Amino acid sequence: LTPFRIDELEIKTSDLFIKMNDVKIHDLNSTQLTSYKYDFDKMLLRVTMNIAKMVVDGDCELKGRISILNIEGKGQILLKLNGVDMQTEMYLYLKKMKNGLEYARIRNMTASYTVHKLQTTLINMFPNPQLNT
Repeated sequence: LTPFRIDELEIKTSDLFIKMNDVKIHDLNSTQLTSYKYDFDKMLLRVTMNIAKMVVDGDCELKGRISILNIEGKGQILLKLNGVDMQTEMYLYLKKMKNGLEYARIRNMTASYTVHKLQTTLINMFPNPQLNT
């Protein structure tokens, strides 16, 4: 399960847009499912979970504002998150495999979350080398 890989991930807030590629999510061993519900008619899976600790890294493009600082750039990002409460909705479809069996695949997934502690490291994000990690 770890590292969990995602080709592309977008994070949007009112002040910041982050687009990440080649994303790796580490340390998911502490994940606890708190609830799940599956709607067979809509093929919709809802999952609520708590993640005590996780680390996310990948290539990053970001634009927006952090506190009073306008920010825009491309580089790498490293996120260390503690105490993540997450709710996900996954719309699924069935895909028939070579062995003749059908498996559920994710068509679309959305997630909302609350992070209790976050540490962010931006690497080679800015044109000015003095601002880079």
